[in-house]
Amino acid sequence: MAGVFSDSWEMFKFSFKWLQDKDSFRLFIATVLLSISQIFILAFILGWGAYSEIQANPQKFMEILGSIGLWDLILVSIFAIGISILQMWVGIEAFVNAINKIGIKSPRFSASRIWNYILIALASIIASIFSLYDLKLLVIPLVSLLILLLFPSFMGISLIFMIAYMFVVFYNYLRLSLATDIYVVKKGGIRQSLDQSFSSTKGRILKLLSRLVVTGILLLILIGLSGVIFGAAFAIIGIFSQNFFNTFFPFQFYNAISTSFFSFCQIYYLGYLFYLVLSWSGKSSPIKLVRKNKN
Repeated sequence: MAGVFSDSWEMFKFSFKWLQDKDSFRLFIATVLLSISQIFILAFILGWGAYSEIQANPQKFMEILGSIGLWDLILVSIFAIGISILQMWVGIEAFVNAINKIGIKSPRFSASRIWNYILIALASIIASIFSLYDLKLLVIPLVSLLILLLFPSFMGISLIFMIAYMFVVFYNYLRLSLATDIYVVKKGGIRQSLDQSFSSTKGRILKLLSRLVVTGILLLILIGLSGVIFGAAFAIIGIFSQNFFNTFFPFQFYNAISTSFFSFCQIYYLGYLFYLVLSWSGKSSPIKLVRKNKN
């Protein structure tokens, strides 16, 4: 148990190391600027009134999209996809900085490899859902479906089987969660990256999950505290200001900065977790570590 908390504390401290790295800090600024540009361009295309409605009630997003012209809809879609791909690439570059800092030497990630990265991420999800690494587990949802079709009155039992399979999918996803990270470092193929992730995490899921949860809780506490402080500040501004833009723009800037800040913290602590999992693998690790883990 002590190892869980010591590793989690090291991960938590490491999650802020990007503030000391010039390259990562520049990437952080780029992420903030991309987020802000997304706000202004979407607001410009949709109209400030419609955009503010979406912010206040996200459920109106599809309704408002349906009311704009076809070309505006295409423009919004292209812009949203483009920004997402750019933000993904910036995040990968930050991850490379993180793992280089902790002890995994990785080459720079070229933009041309982003498509394979996306394919590996999708393949991880598909392999998790369909249990492609252990097809016998598909018996669980099949039994659930058969019970539902043949014995509708036993729907509760069918639901239990389906919930059980959701845990299986989650387990599968954890086993394959390192595939994109391994691809970033080794430039392997889709199957190779998935195989190495599955073998590296064998027998280590509880260790991985415990550290992920504890560090995540620490970051969530920090996010909650910052949200309360700044939320109260914007509420006070809103009370004393009758101008929509006096609160709208400061809040959007804060949202872009805070989201990017904690996103980079997450990238760095996941980089440290990646290092831990590889260090647990010892000589069987698919990636050579530059130095031994301090813990």
